[in-house]
Parts: sequence; C-alpha cells; structure tokens
Amino acid sequence: MSARTLAEADKQRIVHECQVRPEWLDLKALQQYACVSERTFREWIHRPRNPLPAVRVGAKVLVRRSDLDRWLRSHRVKNADISRIVEQILMGMKAS
Repeated sequence: MSARTLAEADKQRIVHECQVRPEWLDLKALQQYACVSERTFREWIHRPRNPLPAVRVGAKVLVRRSDLDRWLRSHRVKNADISRIVEQILMGMKAS
C-alpha cells in the first residue's frame, strides 16, 4: 500500500470516529454517555471548586469527552476500611 493510500485510509478512519464518537458532547449526549442527569452535569459544571470543564457555544453547553473521563477518574470513591471504622467507633464508645 502506498503512503498516499495509507494517509487517505487514516483520514477516513478519523472522520468515521468523529461521526461515531464525537469528542465534544452536549448535555443530552453526556446524559446518554455517562448515565447522569442534565441537572447533575450543570451542578458539576458550576461547582465553585474543581468544576467540570465546559464551554458555551451560543445556547449550547459542550464538554469534551476526554475531559469528562479525566474529571470522573479524579473523583473516584475511595474504598473505606469498614472494620477499622467500626473498631474506632467501638473504642470511642468504651472510652466514654
């Protein structure tokens, strides 16, 4: 395959990916992508600290898919050591 044919194939693949999985998502597309309500996305976008990155284009609010994925990863729920927490509570009760 020639370099020109490979370049054209890459271009077609990129165009196809953009049509199938657009990088910029509006609130409706975000709801479907992440199974989170529009209201929650609006709250995340307008948080005073560490808001979800978004842009406004006219009346539309857009979020880059990769930004959402990165933002969600940074907000993972950490596993708690339940047995240690219970132990601490019981120790506090005994001390009282």
